[in-house]
Amino acid sequence: MLGGASPQAESTIKGADRIARAAVEEAERKDISTQFPKDHSLAMANSASSRASRTSRFALWLLLIAIAAIAVTAWVYREPIRGYAEVSTAYSARVACSCRFVAGRSLEDCEKDKLAGMEIVTLVDDVDAKSVTARFPLVADTTASFREGYGCVLEKWEG
Repeated sequence: MLGGASPQAESTIKGADRIARAAVEEAERKDISTQFPKDHSLAMANSASSRASRTSRFALWLLLIAIAAIAVTAWVYREPIRGYAEVSTAYSARVACSCRFVAGRSLEDCEKDKLAGMEIVTLVDDVDAKSVTARFPLVADTTASFREGYGCVLEKWEG
């Protein structure tokens, strides 16, 4: 007997105890059964993470291949690119020098005289030396100087 309780109370307590144990077991079973969806969602998250990782690796490889293709193309066509760059800088320097020091216009105004497709060529003037330097980034630069009686002439360059 439990602490002087009547047999009927004892029976009720044992029944309540059985019900409580059954409820705990059922709850544990439900916990186990609800773990599958949790594990499943975790597996899905890992799968999505894996897919994202594969996609980023693919994008990285694609970027590396594109950079390599550009580098190979630049190497194959380096001589024509250098030739066009030298001609465009020489032309731009001479025309801008004449515009600036013969016509007396501002360098910004002389920028308008560049031909279409020569936007990459930059012009810099040196007022003290009366010269204009045209630059094609990383490839070529040419300077033209104003000489009294001759106009603007290109400085010596090896082409």
